Amino acid sequence: MIASIANHLFGGIRYLTIEDRQPVIYIAPSIPLPFDGFLMKTLAQLAHTLEAARLQRRLTYGELADSAGLSPLAVRQALQGKSAPRITSVMALADKLGLEVVVVPKVVAEGLAGAMPAPAPALTVVDRLLEQARRRKDPP
Repeated sequence: MIASIANHLFGGIRYLTIEDRQPVIYIAPSIPLPFDGFLMKTLAQLAHTLEAARLQRRLTYGELADSAGLSPLAVRQALQGKSAPRITSVMALADKLGLEVVVVPKVVAEGLAGAMPAPAPALTVVDRLLEQARRRKDPP
């Protein structure tokens, strides 16, 4: 079963309500996300998001490492997707970059993915022919 998700944006903060209950997941990115939506399922997406936040804040790897209590090499490798950092390291980096890590069950993630806006449907051949007929009937 996929959870029913409602996606609300209020004051620049995204609130998600699961099955008509109080908001239980809170995601408030302060930078534009580098991919559609806000669910990250791969190490590459995570690294790209953290690197984009670092660049947005104009921090060096060393500055970010110092503030997060990590080595500059570990930070550089994590943000370039060359290593799989520990969850505690990811949380520390995200915190220093103004982001929050939220881990959700797979069933919730599937529901969240379903709450994302769907791409516009492609026109079928019949749709195109109908549109052409309408244009011929009602010229501009």
